Amino acid sequence: MTAGYCLLMTAVRIAAATGDFVSFIDSDDWIHPQYFEILLHMQKKADYDLVICGFSRPTEVKPYKAYNLEELSGKELELEGIYQSWEAKTYAWGKLYSRELVEGSRFVEKVRIAEDAAFNALVLGKHDAVKAVSLSVPLYCYFDRPGSLAYMLKGKETLALGEILYQYAEDATTVRARRMYLLEALERSVRKERKRSDKKQAG
Repeated sequence: MTAGYCLLMTAVRIAAATGDFVSFIDSDDWIHPQYFEILLHMQKKADYDLVICGFSRPTEVKPYKAYNLEELSGKELELEGIYQSWEAKTYAWGKLYSRELVEGSRFVEKVRIAEDAAFNALVLGKHDAVKAVSLSVPLYCYFDRPGSLAYMLKGKETLALGEILYQYAEDATTVRARRMYLLEALERSVRKERKRSDKKQAG
């Protein structure tokens, strides 16, 4: 399956969605049986725009732990708090977005790999305030597949992603939030490139 096809299908799904909330699940990942039950339960506590859950990297499906909804709590995040968390602002999976938050947004065709980061930058950048809650409970199971598109971010894709992040980070409500968003993104990219370079030299 190509990145372009993934983007096309995601755009179609966003346009076709009619519910009050939107959530994304990658085709090679899986979720806890209580995933939506818990995310919706947390959203209703304070009418959050965005609910974020924790994730794990299992290599196989294992028995799930059952959670008591009343015993769960999360950390409230406003827009600047989201910018400070790499997981919160980068991945589209493991989240429950309100329909209003993503209305009119779509994944950017120019960025075909790591498009989640561009999508979230677009979504967050156009709002003056976002009310979110983050749970540490690992409800999303991310399958770390060696051949995943996530490992193919190079050259043109890195530049395209950087351009999108810069464009939408300019819309951040505070200079501090904008700086944190951009600096962390750049630092992470530099670390990944250094790691790739060191591995190539060692080989």
